[in-house]
Amino acid sequence: SRLMAQQSRQTPLLLGAIAVSVVGLGLFYRYGTPWAAAQLTRFVPLGWETRLSDNVLQRMDDGFLKPSKLPAERQAQLTARFDALVQQAPATLQRYPSYQPPLKLEFRSGMPANAFALPGGKVVMTDDIVKVAADQGISDDALVGVLAHEIGHVVNRHGMRMVVEQGVLNMGLGLALGDVSGVVSTGATLLTSRAYSRSHEREADCYAIALMRQASLPTAPMGQLLLAIAHDEEDEARKPTAESTAPAAEPASAPKAKDKDKDKAATPRESSPVWSLLASHPDTVQRATELQQGHAPHCAR
Repeated sequence: SRLMAQQSRQTPLLLGAIAVSVVGLGLFYRYGTPWAAAQLTRFVPLGWETRLSDNVLQRMDDGFLKPSKLPAERQAQLTARFDALVQQAPATLQRYPSYQPPLKLEFRSGMPANAFALPGGKVVMTDDIVKVAADQGISDDALVGVLAHEIGHVVNRHGMRMVVEQGVLNMGLGLALGDVSGVVSTGATLLTSRAYSRSHEREADCYAIALMRQASLPTAPMGQLLLAIAHDEEDEARKPTAESTAPAAEPASAPKAKDKDKDKAATPRESSPVWSLLASHPDTVQRATELQQGHAPHCAR
């Protein structure tokens, strides 16, 4: 009876300890990991980033990316605007003022309307995003705004921070839980990295707003372009998906999981609190509204 009484007294303490551990792990994943990654990224050499990016882009070029079909004159126009924007970007806007990667714009086809940044300075813009802007009658200021957003990803080292976060998360899980199964480790990493990606998108949006203001350029066209792309993706998602009516399949190396996320980007579940927590991007309409206003509540004035 004494043993049973002692166990009954210890049970609440054990449950309390487990609850505290779970909360502590959650706080570590949500706040400790991105903070640690942001600090550790300071020590990653630029040359390492450049080699990594060259390798990644080469793999993409060997897979689903294709050479751009934009006329050379059009590429030169956009490159000139990109270079001018880079010249007006003060180091005070970025998280790492001493980090000065050589920023370079490249063009590709074979991917839907998009632009993306790689660690070390490369920014890639797809032909389709240029086409969407032209079809919608949206000025090139929209494309410049998109490029400002991608520059924000580069100078704030979001790509490298994501790589470092993956390492910190896996190391943290191993230290905290010992022999962790691959499923648990991968699942936790993916969920938290998606949340961090959302914070990176917001930081890049704030950078774009500040840089466009510095260059005396409007951000409203960028918001219009964002909504146009979201509406196009929503229309595509509503089309029949039968193989007989579907276009030719993409190469096996294409990022299909990412494409699925993009197809869902403008659906109503964006407004769901749970989806909002896990979504890699903030709500599309909210972002567009903030860009049209030229300010977001989470951006420092």
